[in-house]
Amino acid sequence: MEIKYLSARSKPAASLSSDRVTGVVETREQLDALAGALEKVGVRQIEVMAGAGGEAYLDHREHSSMALVSFLFGDVETETLPLYLDSVKQGHFVFAISVERENAGHVAEAAKAQGAKNVVHFGRWVNRNY
Repeated sequence: MEIKYLSARSKPAASLSSDRVTGVVETREQLDALAGALEKVGVRQIEVMAGAGGEAYLDHREHSSMALVSFLFGDVETETLPLYLDSVKQGHFVFAISVERENAGHVAEAAKAQGAKNVVHFGRWVNRNY
């Protein structure tokens, strides 16, 4: 399992054009347990936003031109980004995982079973909170 920490200059694998599951865990121990559980459902990489690098990444996303478009047209991501940014500022770990649409529910449920909060599946056409 690869855990990749993102910074302001990172190009995420769990991009806006792919389905992805995101959420928050509070501790490194929860993140490690999450990685183990997700590996069992076929996940090979988790992108993590934590610390100063994660804060810079999320702050950049929140204030980008894409954020303006999302704000104008409404989007779950518009509501979720500030929440995730606040979580990173509190020392928590925000994760993002590229998923196949068919596997998104399994990945989200595995994350919830490890104590993840604010878990969301961002799909191409549909977003779902867990």
